[in-house]
Amino acid sequence: MASGRSTALYGQLQVFTLNTILSALNLQKVTGHLTLAQYDRYAQILIKDGEVVDAWSETERGLNALLPLFGWEEGFFSFDLLPVETRTINISLPVLQVRSAVYMEEQKATKLAQATPIAPQQLPPQPQTQKPNPQQAPPVIASLKSEPITSQPRSKFTREIPGPDYILGVNQDSDNDVTILPQHWGILRHLVSGPRTVAEMAELTGMNLEVFVDTATQLVRGRMLRVYSPQQR
Repeated sequence: MASGRSTALYGQLQVFTLNTILSALNLQKVTGHLTLAQYDRYAQILIKDGEVVDAWSETERGLNALLPLFGWEEGFFSFDLLPVETRTINISLPVLQVRSAVYMEEQKATKLAQATPIAPQQLPPQPQTQKPNPQQAPPVIASLKSEPITSQPRSKFTREIPGPDYILGVNQDSDNDVTILPQHWGILRHLVSGPRTVAEMAELTGMNLEVFVDTATQLVRGRMLRVYSPQQR
């Protein structure tokens, strides 16, 4: 009796990253089970119409099982055309790729912090105090007067981000793999859960508004973020 299983794709994770595999399956809009094997570990990702809808590992399910799989750089994978009935993940692939990249960077930072020994703090040397000499004239303190700024200050905003009330959200229309620079982590991690205003994001990231707008504009121009008018909130 036929089981209906048909292996459509297989290979090595050293050659194809999980991001690449998921992007290829997304373009084909296929439905089936993606199985990953690394040493004695095993995991499975369920794909429906090209989108990730569920995942299992030996100890986790759903997003908690899926995100660590993006760090598997060795092993094998196979994709079988099979029906999919369950769903625990409701995030589009571009947003998943952003979220996985943020997750992996946080894991690297955590491991680095754990591996770096903390040097003991040393108190700065205390300045030596001298008794005042009554015969010595008191020091003269010069009064410094700041020069007026004559140049016109640069606008804090850009053509892409015109004001603080505009709304930023992750762009879900990109079909390409996501490449994120280190300065983008702080912004993306606050947007994977939903859109926020420019002012809110500047406060959450602890950035100066002008610095935040410059950095966020790079993400908008790279089609990783979208900007919505205040009326669309």
